[in-house]
Amino acid sequence: MAVHDEACEQCGEFLAYANAKSLPEVVNRLDSLTYREHTGRHALEQAQAENKRLVADLEEQTLLTEQVQARGKLLKEIIEGFLLYLNDSPDQTIIPDGRISDAAAVLAEGDEDGELKPEAERRLKESLKTPREKLLTSDEMRQKLEDADDDPD
Repeated sequence: MAVHDEACEQCGEFLAYANAKSLPEVVNRLDSLTYREHTGRHALEQAQAENKRLVADLEEQTLLTEQVQARGKLLKEIIEGFLLYLNDSPDQTIIPDGRISDAAAVLAEGDEDGELKPEAERRLKESLKTPREKLLTSDEMRQKLEDADDDPD
């Protein structure tokens, strides 16, 4: 029977195992099972460490997602409050795309108490008007066309 010492590739620990060539040596073959078990434990430890790392990453991503959602909700509440303040009625609470920066620039002109000066408030409301509000209604357009047809010039 030949007895071999082999070092574990992971930890360097020497493990003895035997090559069984006869029935009495089969008992000694358990040593080779011990080596496989030992290296298998290392693989299990690595898998558990990787699993813990992935769980920690997932928890971090979940926390970041919750923070972003909370900030988004707060921002939405701030914008809704801002719009309710600016608009005459609560059903006119839509700012057209690209108008937020104009509104922010005008808001920066507020006095120390955060109140807008009348001129700044007028400019802010003007900057928030939608193009639809600036267009003529269909009746107004029809009247202009009829007036143009009646005009001989």
